[in-house]
This record gives sequence, C-alpha cells and structure tokens, in this order.
Amino acid sequence: MKNDKATTQRIAALNDAFRHSFSGGDVILTDGVRRLDAHVCAELYQKIRLHMLEPENDPYGEHDLGSIVHAVRPISGKSTASI
Repeated sequence: MKNDKATTQRIAALNDAFRHSFSGGDVILTDGVRRLDAHVCAELYQKIRLHMLEPENDPYGEHDLGSIVHAVRPISGKSTASI
C-alpha cells in the first residue's frame, strides 16, 4: 500500500534521523558484521550515515532501503519507521 505524500515524508524523515544517529530504533547486525574489528564497524557506520541511500533503492521515497560496498562486499540495510 502506498502512503500519502505527508506520511511518506514523515517516514523518510524518521528513517533519515535514525540512519544518521542510530538513535530511536534498533540496529540489528548479522553475525558476519558483528565479527568485524571495531574500526571496520566504525567505517561501515560512517558509510551508512553518508552513502547508504541511493534513489534506485528507494522506490517509495521512504528512505528505508540502502546498500553500500565495503571491501568489495555488498552490505544492505532496511529501516522501518513507526509513525
């Protein structure tokens, strides 16, 4: 179901705020990411904050899907905002 424009904008704002702060939601990591060194995780978080969202990953404008490549490995993410 497609949301109205105001709802979509609110969801996008919540997802953007969460992606930039990792506050106000839950960050769930796979075992593979959890096993990475702390400095590698810090690099990933920075990439997520800055580069995760791409227009081709955002068909509904909710800023809830994204992917990055780190050390030639694709990493995908999903945000789910509650409004």
